[in-house]
Formats: sequence, structure tokens, C-alpha cells
Amino acid sequence: VAYNALNELQNCIASLQKTSYPNFEIVVVNNNSESNVKLYLDAAKKQGRVQQVVHSKKNLFFSGGNNVGVEHAAKKAKLLVLLN
Repeated sequence: VAYNALNELQNCIASLQKTSYPNFEIVVVNNNSESNVKLYLDAAKKQGRVQQVVHSKKNLFFSGGNNVGVEHAAKKAKLLVLLN
């Protein structure tokens, strides 16, 4: 879940990419952030650093954003990690 914290979002995604876990995907719910966050997330998806980006038209806050993220996570996922 992301809301207007571009630097923290960039650091989080970079950190997640360092995992040695063999099979994972990064799903980011953008809670109606400013355009610089949207542009970054769209580029990250295009470059394969993020597998799914969901742009919400309003700020759903932590719990609502998590609900959207879970809906978009892989159906076969055995584990989910929710980060804020």
C-alpha cells in the first residue's frame, strides 16, 4: 500500500527485489498518490520490478488498500505479506 511516499516506496521495492525467495510477486496498491508516484509505479511495472499495480481513485487507507491488494494477489499464493 502506497500513498505519497516515493522515496520510501523506491527503497521498499529495491529491498524486496533482494530476496532469495524463489517465487514471489510484488503487488502495489497506489492510494491515489501524487502523479510522481503513479509514474514511478507504472515504470517499475513496465521494467518488471513490480508485477501488479492497482491505482485507486481514492485513498483507501491501510486496511482498504490491503483488501484491494489481497484481491489482486495470485490465487495460488500460500503466503501474503502486507507492507505499509
